[in-house]
Amino acid sequence: KQEVSEQWLEKYAKDQVQLQLIIEEIVLQNNITLDNARVQRTIDNIAISYENRNEVVNYYNKPEMRAQLESQILTEQAVEWVLSQVQMETVPSSFAALVDPYTNQYNH
Repeated sequence: KQEVSEQWLEKYAKDQVQLQLIIEEIVLQNNITLDNARVQRTIDNIAISYENRNEVVNYYNKPEMRAQLESQILTEQAVEWVLSQVQMETVPSSFAALVDPYTNQYNH
């Protein structure tokens, strides 16, 4: 079993906080509002695969669970907004070149 270093956890936590602050700023600056219909569709899509659909719907409609789901969907909406504002360019690269920076950045 490989242990995760405290230093790695601290860096990961800081990265997550910074990312969330950036997303919140994107949401605020661009007046992105939560798509409640999307939240409900997501709950329905999750619930459809379960035998007791109503129980799953009730679970995700609990305030703490719904808040988590709403946060996730608002983040998705912010990312979609960002992607709609940029022009993507395809750049050839090897898998190793793409993976190596991630490995070096988060390796402990």
